[in-house]
Amino acid sequence: MKMYSVFLRNLGRDTASDLVLVKQGFCWPAFFFTAFWALWNRMWWQALGIFAVVTLAGWAPRAAGLGSEVEGICSFAAALAIGFIGNDLRAWALADKGFDEVAMASGKSGDEAERRFLDDADIDANGIYA
Repeated sequence: MKMYSVFLRNLGRDTASDLVLVKQGFCWPAFFFTAFWALWNRMWWQALGIFAVVTLAGWAPRAAGLGSEVEGICSFAAALAIGFIGNDLRAWALADKGFDEVAMASGKSGDEAERRFLDDADIDANGIYA
């Protein structure tokens, strides 16, 4: 089972747009696609920072004359670090957009975790999460 952080905005008035789940743990898309992953998730400033880190990791060893092996290791290490912090970056970006982390949910997939959260959520007659 995977664990997900559940984020709600506007007390969940519109479940389709105000409910976001962020998986806990390593983020494979962030590892493979780095800045493009951040752009896909509309994290503009984070994408700029990630692009700078990846560019620096590729440029600095070359500028220091350390060889292509060290350049490859530095680029891999930068992508690995981004993979490890990717979901945290996404959570921080959601918090900046007004989302609140309200719960944790588990499931084999994001859809199953969302269904479990909605089944167990304390939602009033107006459809608002309490």
